Amino acid sequence: LSSQQKVASDVSFGGVTALLRIPNTAQLFLGTKKGLLYSVDSSVWQSFDDVAQALTTSSCELLTNPESSRKAGYPIYCMDYTCDGSSLFCGAGDRHVAVWNRQARHWTQLQKLGPHTGWVKGLTFNEKTGYLHSIGCNHIESWTLTNEELDSQQWVKIGTSTIDSSPTEGCTLSTDLLCMCLLSLPSSQYLFAGGVDGRIHVWDASSMGESIAAIAAHSGRLNAMMLDSDSKMLLTAGSDGSFKCWDCRDLASALETRSWKPITTLELGSQIRITALSDVVLMSKTMILLGTQTGEVLLVALPIRESSDKTPQVVAKVNVLDDAMIYALCVLPRLTQGKNEDSLTVLVGHSKGVTTCEFT
Repeated sequence: LSSQQKVASDVSFGGVTALLRIPNTAQLFLGTKKGLLYSVDSSVWQSFDDVAQALTTSSCELLTNPESSRKAGYPIYCMDYTCDGSSLFCGAGDRHVAVWNRQARHWTQLQKLGPHTGWVKGLTFNEKTGYLHSIGCNHIESWTLTNEELDSQQWVKIGTSTIDSSPTEGCTLSTDLLCMCLLSLPSSQYLFAGGVDGRIHVWDASSMGESIAAIAAHSGRLNAMMLDSDSKMLLTAGSDGSFKCWDCRDLASALETRSWKPITTLELGSQIRITALSDVVLMSKTMILLGTQTGEVLLVALPIRESSDKTPQVVAKVNVLDDAMIYALCVLPRLTQGKNEDSLTVLVGHSKGVTTCEFT
């Protein structure tokens, strides 16, 4: 596998800080550094050129009010959705979560949740409990619906969960959280959050409250995390240039015995700051995409399905734009025209706009 240098960029968005594709609606959302939210239908894309031509401000539908967003200019940092695709959540630098509902193919903003104590850098919706969790500086806010009727939905805050403040463990309440994800096991659920202290903060997602653990993971900021749901591996990346895989299959025991360690690590060097993650199954193998602060996207093969003692390997890379910090990565379904079954089309949100690139 090699990276094909076929790259198309658009800078009219003025920086794209969040990307999300809802599979069952095929709608793609772009959140910008200026606080604008765009939507585009990806179901008709059949070629690389289709994608590149559609990802411009003139081709995408602007959902937010351009005047109100222009005055504030708060970036949209994160997005998530309900499994039926009827609701969209956007966390932003205005310290609020915007809740959007879809009715008859049209999206309307229903409510803004907050204010939080800081920028909302991460959020996740728990389908099992129906709770929405959002980062507020150094803690997690939890929300639930009081009425599920679309016309009268109302989200209310049900609790605030704090990080573990333990000087002996190197944790303080001054630690800002930057990212989060949810793990669902047959008998338990865990919420993970990473922050500027380089630690993985862990909560029991069924009860929340105070965190149950704070695990040292990276020597710098923990910038991105995600879960490989098939292997039950937590994947983390940080400003120290390292990418790590954590086995979550027996997490309760590992936390109790304080023995939870990464099973494998990829070191890119301290001069490389990893800022974004996205996973993909390619050639029946688990791959991970890493985005960096210098505009490079790396495709990494994970050995977790074959042997956990092997080191992840960089198999391809592409430079999106020089000196463009990458904020978000979104893998598109396989395009049908002119592509072999192992080709990969990726959308990259970065400080200068959005780029479409291919791995073949």
